Amino acid sequence: MLSADHYIIEVGKVPAGILARVESSFQFFASATEALPLNRKTFPTVADAISAVAHAMARRDA
Repeated sequence: MLSADHYIIEVGKVPAGILARVESSFQFFASATEALPLNRKTFPTVADAISAVAHAMARRDA
């Protein structure tokens, strides 16, 4: 179980943004252009955020 208050999310070796704990959820702050649609979005779990960011970043290769 992950218990940190913040995470740096990378997809491949590309930094996508930072995930910060906000009360009982996690808010994403984008640094990659492809992840901007998710900027400031709140996720219930770290895994949910990572999945959404990975999906958004995958579109850059499509």
